[in-house]
Amino acid sequence: MKSKIYFLVCFALLAFQGQSQWNRIDTITHGSINSIHFINADTGFVYAQPGVIWRTANGGQTWDSIPLNFTGYLHDMAFANASVGYAVGGAWFPHGVHYPYAIYKTMDAGLSWDSIHVGGAGGVFNYVATVSDMEFFATSQEGMLHSDDGGLTYDTASVSNLPWGTEQYTRIRFLDANEGYVLVRSNSFVGHLFKLFKTTDSGGSWQSIHEDTASNFALDFVMTSSGNGLIVGNDNYVLRTTNGGNSWQKVAISDNSFFIHQIEEVDGHIYGLGSDSDDTTSVLFYSSDWGSSWQKQFSTKWTTGGLVDFSISSSTAGYFATWREVYKNEQLTSIPELQNSGFELYPNPASDFLSIKLNENGLAPYSICNIHGQRVLEGVVSDEGESRIPVGELKSGVYVLEFFQGKQRVNKRFVKK
Repeated sequence: MKSKIYFLVCFALLAFQGQSQWNRIDTITHGSINSIHFINADTGFVYAQPGVIWRTANGGQTWDSIPLNFTGYLHDMAFANASVGYAVGGAWFPHGVHYPYAIYKTMDAGLSWDSIHVGGAGGVFNYVATVSDMEFFATSQEGMLHSDDGGLTYDTASVSNLPWGTEQYTRIRFLDANEGYVLVRSNSFVGHLFKLFKTTDSGGSWQSIHEDTASNFALDFVMTSSGNGLIVGNDNYVLRTTNGGNSWQKVAISDNSFFIHQIEEVDGHIYGLGSDSDDTTSVLFYSSDWGSSWQKQFSTKWTTGGLVDFSISSSTAGYFATWREVYKNEQLTSIPELQNSGFELYPNPASDFLSIKLNENGLAPYSICNIHGQRVLEGVVSDEGESRIPVGELKSGVYVLEFFQGKQRVNKRFVKK
């Protein structure tokens, strides 16, 4: 007996974030966590004062301690490849082995770290971005430092050719070896509290792509190669671009207590650390629509240990840290595969065609959506038993095919190479 088979998909993608689960995976007993950084789903680092980097290579199941001759802060890390990375921080006041404007380097995937820069009487680098394994930028409230020889020598970099101490640099990000962005505040910007600058020549020159006179301070941003971007700041301040920064629109946020100070993006999904307007509750937010709406995924009172940092390095796992604890989510952008016994799908990953073998024969209209819930392909499988769907025109990525067989919902993930 033949039964009708209907392929559907998009609604499953729109609902998958309800599956997100953040679970505590580790607790430190000495000191407090300052920062966390993962270079992929498994390998990452936690810096806990005083002077210890904790490293895991198995997603937080076990951790190895790497002592540093250092008792200041490490605020950020960036890896150029699996082996070479840089960590930045410093100290404002003398205490213990304090290194103002500190930069550390690893060449063995974080198994050991060497000090490659110390400078000034007191100060910290907040962020670092790599252009290559030898070239990187480090930003601070006093200026931006640059090296193109792995930290052997340095020069000061400025978006406005102003001397050290006149510009406050916050987040810096490079999308590839040429294209990068940096957020800057400066008293020299008459009437403007902050600007976002862009480079297309590895930092050789910078052009302003956004400036704002609002009383809200911009605190962080993300940009993508597709042209989407967000700027976030104080007092429910969210700006969005869809054309690489040529124009920006303010996103209306009805919740006046909404405040995000740090964001990350993976495959179009936005995660942000923030708090309420009184700064009493620390919150992890999530947005699936580039900032139009936000959902709370985790919250805690600052008095019981606020969220200090997070790292979303891949679409398969994310991490955040409170003062003493590390949390992990392995279902960030995963699509729940509910029941897939109704058909076989192969090869997976696929290049040009997907072969489908149905357990029951019948005509089957189908749709395929990408990970953002957008329908990208539809058609009808008319053959009985085994059929083929052409997917050669799809971009590389994760997709889902789903259908109802009778009253049973069936879906299947596949990867387009």
